[in-house]
Amino acid sequence: MTRTMETLLQSGPQKDFRRRLLAWYRKSGRHNMPWRKTTDPYAVVVSEFMLQQTTVATVLPYYARFLKRFPTLEALAAADLDDVLAQWSGLGYYARARNLWSSMRAVAAEHAGKIPSAPEDLEKLPGVGPYTAGAIASFAFNRPGAVLDGNVIRVLMRVLGIEDDPKLKAVQVLLKKVSLDLCALSPKDSKAAGGSRDLNLAMMDLGATLCSPQAPACSKCPVASLCLARAAGEQEQIPMKAEKISRPTVRKLHAIIEWKGKWLMGQRPEGGLFGGLWEFPGIDVPEKTEPVLALEEAMKEETGLKVRVRQALPAFDQQLTHRVFLVRSFLCEPYAGDGPVGLPVRSANYTFFRWVSPAGMSLLGISAITKRMAAQARRPALS
Repeated sequence: MTRTMETLLQSGPQKDFRRRLLAWYRKSGRHNMPWRKTTDPYAVVVSEFMLQQTTVATVLPYYARFLKRFPTLEALAAADLDDVLAQWSGLGYYARARNLWSSMRAVAAEHAGKIPSAPEDLEKLPGVGPYTAGAIASFAFNRPGAVLDGNVIRVLMRVLGIEDDPKLKAVQVLLKKVSLDLCALSPKDSKAAGGSRDLNLAMMDLGATLCSPQAPACSKCPVASLCLARAAGEQEQIPMKAEKISRPTVRKLHAIIEWKGKWLMGQRPEGGLFGGLWEFPGIDVPEKTEPVLALEEAMKEETGLKVRVRQALPAFDQQLTHRVFLVRSFLCEPYAGDGPVGLPVRSANYTFFRWVSPAGMSLLGISAITKRMAAQARRPALS
């Protein structure tokens, strides 16, 4: 890492980098995203929570619907969590929705409804780590903030010629320092163009459009002459590629129990994967489990209902970040037992049960997996 001392760690190259990058951004930046057209801190916060580990194209329709339903911080803070999860349904990573709701309630109660502008204050809110705090401070308030997403990390590591693992603590410290140094050169007026907001957005856009992971378009890059990785012909080797980690397969069985035109839904405990969401009651099973017997026995324990499996629906895979779900669902009917009547329940996997009409599912927070099972149940295929 000795070569990094020759370029972007010095004020002269930093000023040159900023000037070239911002000139490119004014002409070629992605200015059409709705969260870039607002100065409302609340709208920026919503976008930052939604964009965590999710693509822009996926977020766009959810962002518009969410703000239509909860147009202000006060509206979100006063909402019921079930309603919030229903609006988030299908976007995934549902802890983000719970944290966003909790954060805005904390802002309403502890900050008089005003979102803090300092990164250190933002990090005290639920679900706000260093990246999100820096992004909110920078994008909502134009304050200096290190916004080190994958695109920015790639741009800085290539320009600095850092050949180490980007996850190393020393590398993270260096990248944060350079990022804040670049922000410190911004105009003092928080409303001025070319501030921290524009700088960080420009680096993100450069990484997303030209400085791509493979085959970067160096000939079009406005800062190519400052890039040590390009000078050494190592732009495709930097950053160091992370080793692929195999994802375990989790086998899941779900019972779509129908009674008088309604389906039985269970609400998962808050916290953990799919916390607070509603789903068809289900269990995880080991490989080679006989599904019908296992599911009928489990439903008696979970719900208090004796059910019989009527029809199998097509199995499908659901790819998650750290695991793969192999999902099998079955249309079932109850034939004995009082069934779940609400709290308290003895189930280890659900805190509440209710009968829901298929149309009423749109009012609940459900995952993409549950949506897919519901669609299959509406047009069941032959087993």
